[in-house]
Amino acid sequence: MTQSDYKEMYFLNPSIKHNGYASYPIRLSIRKAIEELKNKIEGEVIDIGCGVMPYKELLIQNNKISKYTGIDWEGGSYEHISKPDLYWDGRKIPLSDNSVDWVIATEILEHYFDTKSILDEIKRVLKPGGKLFFTVPFVMTLYEVPYDEFRFTPFSLQKYFELVGYSKYEIKPLGGINFSLAIMYGNRVQNKSLCKVLRKILPILLHPFYVLLIKKDLKTEFINSAYPSGLFGFVEK
Repeated sequence: MTQSDYKEMYFLNPSIKHNGYASYPIRLSIRKAIEELKNKIEGEVIDIGCGVMPYKELLIQNNKISKYTGIDWEGGSYEHISKPDLYWDGRKIPLSDNSVDWVIATEILEHYFDTKSILDEIKRVLKPGGKLFFTVPFVMTLYEVPYDEFRFTPFSLQKYFELVGYSKYEIKPLGGINFSLAIMYGNRVQNKSLCKVLRKILPILLHPFYVLLIKKDLKTEFINSAYPSGLFGFVEK
């Protein structure tokens, strides 16, 4: 499989077939958030924990990005597919103060026990008025164990952004309760603790219900009993 094919199947045009029942709603919701980012992003951009930089080509189509730099750990899980432009240690971004217009951090912040420290570091490299685009999961199994630290609420993120001293922030749900239910359903039917017969039969029997959940996701507000599948947003220095 080529790098281009991998990006297309798993990130840019996600499908149940390639992503699986649990990951499909997650990838789909992030892909939709990227469309919103595409209309705003410009200037010099860094993508931290970039992996295969799946959204780079899509984002630069707006012709407003002057430079796009992917930054990741040396020996990371995606390095056999795509090498980053720069390596980092996960703490210090190898760029000077006030040097970039945008930082992209998709599914990264939850891996930091010291959330304030990484947000401070992102703020350091942003130019005055520069912006951070982030996504974080809310409904998600443990992953990349043992480097899985947090599931944020919008209110905890808000407190961190204020603590670090960002001037503005906007926090939105990636998906509503139907997406959350679809993710949990996918995790259950794909879990090896379920017998092989049920793992084979249940996806067939419940597929129409699953598809309906995805199509009829409910708009989510951050109130009691809300169940967002994840969060994304824009933060300004």
